[in-house]
Amino acid sequence: MHTTAKELWTGRFAQENGIVLLDEGTYQFPLSNGACFSIHASPYTPRYGVSAFQYPSREDKFNSKASGILPYAINVSTEQSIIPAMVDIVMTHGPPKYIWISAVMRTGPLADANI
Repeated sequence: MHTTAKELWTGRFAQENGIVLLDEGTYQFPLSNGACFSIHASPYTPRYGVSAFQYPSREDKFNSKASGILPYAINVSTEQSIIPAMVDIVMTHGPPKYIWISAVMRTGPLADANI
């Protein structure tokens, strides 16, 4: 059943109609005006209640192992799960635990905000 469902989002019809299944990872989308934007997608959410795609709340899925940002969290990141510092959009099933919004807001109207 999973294979059949996934085929709906990745098969010929989807490709011909510009549908892109965003599995976990970072994607670049070029626009017709020459600009492009990036999206990091993840289906995961910290464990809470009984929803799908949960991971233990002490796990850090989104920072690289080399970052050493959180000595108290267990880093389980993969190449696909790490959220790049300069990604334009982060789309997750739930809030990406251990990622701080101020860490990526280096430019724009909120750059000087005390968040």
